[in-house]
Amino acid sequence: MKKPELMSPIRDWSSLEACKDYADAVYFGVDSLTMRASSGITLKELPKFVSKTHLYGLKAFGTQR
Repeated sequence: MKKPELMSPIRDWSSLEACKDYADAVYFGVDSLTMRASSGITLKELPKFVSKTHLYGLKAFGTQR
């Protein structure tokens, strides 16, 4: 039986820090590609954000609306 994967929603850098020890994966929107009122991750920061996510051993999934 496969282990369930815990995927946590991320709004900004502090959200990533908060869940890095218990999540297996994160999902997030980028400010110019989402309709949410606020997203703390910009398109310019995206490569650095994903690298940091992988450094913590997490999978990163981007979403768009």
